[in-house]
Amino acid sequence: MLGSNEFQPSIDQFKKATEIDPVYVNAIYNLGVAYLKWGDKLNEEADAKGMKSDNYKTKIEAALPYLEKVVQLDATQADMWETLGKAYSILSKQADAKNAFDKADQLRK
Repeated sequence: MLGSNEFQPSIDQFKKATEIDPVYVNAIYNLGVAYLKWGDKLNEEADAKGMKSDNYKTKIEAALPYLEKVVQLDATQADMWETLGKAYSILSKQADAKNAFDKADQLRK
């Protein structure tokens, strides 16, 4: 569902998975990714219409708790840190973004 941009149904499914297993890293990560992609899509749609809107940021903010939790549970995955850094960047949290991107770079070495 996430691959076909069915954001709410995919979020619902990932949440059910985390209810069964609260530390299921893949489901937690994908919850964050679903919100992040949803926010990106809302921003793209607004841009395509020539509109300026910050509504997409609410979806990005919703992604943060999941992305932060996943790096707490598994701090060894560069891609997870990179995704967290992207979310921080979009929300203008530059110091947090830099830290997340630096961590991703360290893990890739």
